[in-house]
Amino acid sequence: MKLVDILKKINIKYEVISDNSSIDIKNISLNSNEITNNDIFVAIKGFKTDGHKFIKNSFEKGVRNFIIEDGEFITSDIKNNSSIIKVDDSRTAMALVSNLIFDYPYDKLKMIGITGTKGKTTTSTLIYNIFNSTYKTNLFSTVKNIVNDVSYDSVRTTMEANKLQEHLCEAVNKGTNYNVVEVSSHAVTLKRIYDINWDVAIFTNFSQDHLDLYQTMENYFEAKLDFFRNLNNSTKKNKIAIINLDDPKGIEVVKVLNNSVKVITVGKDQNTTYQIENSKADENGIEFDLKKGNFLYKVKSKLRGKFNIHNISLAFICGIELGIDYDTINQVISSISGIEGRFEIIIDKPFKVIIDYAHTPDSLEKILIECKNLSSDRLISIFGCTGDRDKEKRPIMGAISAKIADYTIITNDDTYTENPLEIAKSVETGLINENKKINIDYEIILDRKNAIKSALEIVKNGDVIIIAGMGHEKFQIIGNNSIPYSDKETVLELIKFNSNI
Repeated sequence: MKLVDILKKINIKYEVISDNSSIDIKNISLNSNEITNNDIFVAIKGFKTDGHKFIKNSFEKGVRNFIIEDGEFITSDIKNNSSIIKVDDSRTAMALVSNLIFDYPYDKLKMIGITGTKGKTTTSTLIYNIFNSTYKTNLFSTVKNIVNDVSYDSVRTTMEANKLQEHLCEAVNKGTNYNVVEVSSHAVTLKRIYDINWDVAIFTNFSQDHLDLYQTMENYFEAKLDFFRNLNNSTKKNKIAIINLDDPKGIEVVKVLNNSVKVITVGKDQNTTYQIENSKADENGIEFDLKKGNFLYKVKSKLRGKFNIHNISLAFICGIELGIDYDTINQVISSISGIEGRFEIIIDKPFKVIIDYAHTPDSLEKILIECKNLSSDRLISIFGCTGDRDKEKRPIMGAISAKIADYTIITNDDTYTENPLEIAKSVETGLINENKKINIDYEIILDRKNAIKSALEIVKNGDVIIIAGMGHEKFQIIGNNSIPYSDKETVLELIKFNSNI
C-alpha cells in the first residue's frame, strides 16, 4: 500500500508534499538506525533531539516514505524521489498508521491496561501470572516484556505505538488471548496507546511525579484521566474499570467514566464494590479478606508491605471479574514471593537488604515505613534523585528520609546531564531543614556502588538497608553515557567480601 493511500484510510488532517514513491509499505519507524526501505520514517520532535534531522540518513538507506511536521530538512532530491506527508502531530499520525498497518490487532485481543503513579508493575505482573495460568497472555511492563513466552528487558514503561502494535499483531498470529499493559502518563500524552480499544482499565493510585513534563499535579492527573476517557470511547463490549477508592483521586476517576463502563471499586469503605477487611502485613507476607456482597475471598501472599494489599486486590478482582477461577487466582498469588526490583529482599538475615524502584516522595515514604517495621534496630536509607527533571521533589524526599530513617546516604540515581553534586545538595537541604541542624546522621557518597559498600560496612544484625530509586534497572545514566549497573548485582557482589554475612 502506498503512503497516500494509507493516509486516506485514517482520520487525520494532512498535506501531501510529494507523492513519488511506489514502494509497498510494510512497517513504520521513528528510528533511522532500525529502518528499512519498506518502512515509513516518522519524524518526531523529541525532548532531546529533532527526528527531522534524520530524514537525510533514512533517505540514504533507501527509505522513500516520510511523515513530517515541517519541511526544513527536505531537500529537492528527497522531495523528487519520495512520498512525503505533512501533519500537525507526528505522534498521532504514527499511532493511527501503526494501528492500520498491523490491522487493529487490539480489537482481536483482550486488552487490560493499568495506570497510576505507583504499583503498576506489581499489579500488572500479578495479573499476567493469573491469566497466563489459564490463557496465553502477554505482558508489557516497566521491568520486562513477555511476548509469546519470550521475555526481554524493557526500555520504558510503555513502548512506542509502532512497536506495541507490531507485538500485538504477532500476538494475534500466535493465538494469544490476553495482553496486560502498563500505561504510563507519558504513554497517554505521547500517543503511544492512541486509539486503542481497551477491555479493562485499572487505577492504582496517584501522587507527585513527572512535574518536569507536566508542570502541575493537575496536568499530570489529567493524563491519567485521559486513559479512562479512552476506555469510555472503546468499542469493546463489557468494558470494566477497576478503581482503588482508598486513594483520594479514585473518586475523580469514577466521575469521568460514562455508563458504557462497568465500574468496580475496591477499598476499606463499605460503599465500595469490594471491601478490604482484616488485613495483616508482616515479614511473613500479607493476609486479608475481600468481601463482595455475600462472597468472602480470603487472600494470602508472600509479598511484603502494606502498600501491596491494594496491588494484590486489583489483580485479584481483575481475575474474578473476567472469569478466572477463585482457587486458580489464589494459587497464583500465593506462589509469587517477589516482583523484580519492587521491595525485593536481597538479603534477609542476619540483616535485611532491600531494593525498590521508589523514586517519588510518596513511594519513598511508604517503603521507609515498611522497612522500619521490619527492622529490629536501625534503618539505613540509600537513594538519589534523577537529573534534569522534577527538581521540586528532591528536598521533600530528603526530609522524608531524615524523618523515618536512622541513617541516610545520598547517592546518584540517573544523573543525565545535571551536576551530580548539585542534585545531592538539593536532597540534602530537605534533611537539614527537617532536623533544623547540620550534625544529623547522613552522608553524601555520589558513587552508588561505594554508597552501598559503605552501608554494608556499618550494618549490624537486625538492621535494614533500603536502596531506593533504581529497582530492576540494569543501566545507570551518567551524563550522556548509559553504564551497565544493577543494585541487586552490586549487593550480591559486595556481600561476598563482607564479614557481617
